[in-house]
Amino acid sequence: MRLSGRMLHAAWRCRAGALFVLLSLALLPSNSTAALSWAFGRSFLPETPTPDERPDTDSSGRRVNLGSHSLYLHCRGRDGPTVVVDTALGSLALEWQHVQKILARRMSVCLYDRGGYGQSDPGPLPRTSARLAEELRELLQQAAVRGPYVLVGHSFGGYSMLRFAGRYPEAVAGIVLVDSSHPEQYERFLAPPFGIRTAPSSEQRGIRQFRFGTPSLHPNLPPEIRADVMSYLIRLPTRTAIAEEFFEFRRSALDVREAGPLPDVPLLVISRGPRAYPQDFRGKMIEALWLELQTELARLAPHSAHIVAEHSGHYVHLDQPQLVVDGISLVVDLARLQRPEVGLTQAAAWKGRPAWYAFEGATWRSDGFQTLEVMGPEFTSQNGYRSPGRSADPAMLAWLEGRATR
Repeated sequence: MRLSGRMLHAAWRCRAGALFVLLSLALLPSNSTAALSWAFGRSFLPETPTPDERPDTDSSGRRVNLGSHSLYLHCRGRDGPTVVVDTALGSLALEWQHVQKILARRMSVCLYDRGGYGQSDPGPLPRTSARLAEELRELLQQAAVRGPYVLVGHSFGGYSMLRFAGRYPEAVAGIVLVDSSHPEQYERFLAPPFGIRTAPSSEQRGIRQFRFGTPSLHPNLPPEIRADVMSYLIRLPTRTAIAEEFFEFRRSALDVREAGPLPDVPLLVISRGPRAYPQDFRGKMIEALWLELQTELARLAPHSAHIVAEHSGHYVHLDQPQLVVDGISLVVDLARLQRPEVGLTQAAAWKGRPAWYAFEGATWRSDGFQTLEVMGPEFTSQNGYRSPGRSADPAMLAWLEGRATR
């Protein structure tokens, strides 16, 4: 049964660009009633636009019929492999259009809104990552978006992309996780000494209301889309979709664990830099655990790298968009090297790349791509690249060479 307008709408102060949704409960006490009592109560919502009043800020996008419902898809650019972006819980495809615009100069980039968000219809229940990944697969097929794909998942969107990659490894050419949720984060934060609940338990599903005031928007959200983002976020279908996904968070994490191993493709993890928690002992422990979880994500594939965005909170694509552009571009170029038939030729894909990447404001925690060695010393001097300083890995270079000559 679908949540009605008098049911759960959001478990967090919705910020379309500044609040880390899935850890927003991290500083609350471990007792579930005390931890969540602040969030529930009668909602006083602004007047919600009807579905017919949906703003349409880009006529190049389209709604694709999946049979049960339609999803909004917006693709730009040419040349494969196609980049596909899945957003955070409570975030819209609109937030990524500035990144898409830059990337589309060199590659095809597709954004979409999950069911209930933006211009997409509400989807069938439950709204788990397993269902979301299947809907994305069907969306790409129905829209004739040719694979393989470089999957980009932000926050909760990382779950859907990891599930997709585990289920359809042959359709994946690369993966980029942007401060992504970890499939074990609920258990790890709940365990001693933390005792922190980062998602609701099944018994809390009967609670009827969230207090959800007027959303606040990330200060770096482009001014030309702020009004449209706000108009979508206050809509009942969007709030209901947020609540449905949030209450299935633990099931979605299990979906990721059951999806199977990731394919042998380039994996890049981009993590936030600035602290999100107080400068006390407990805050330091929470920060250390989050970084540990991010490090583990980077170990899910045999060839991976992990960078920290020094000047970004959870919404790295809004705080340091060029860094996200650089990261996605690197993975796309590596994918072109290993599968040149899906994009440019090997020589064309790699030629001139030292002038493209910058990675400004990034700290490299690991570099399994051996970017420094593959790019050459010229890249270091021109772009101030800071590598962990390891020597070239012959196995990695052989992997790239072998993939490129298939």
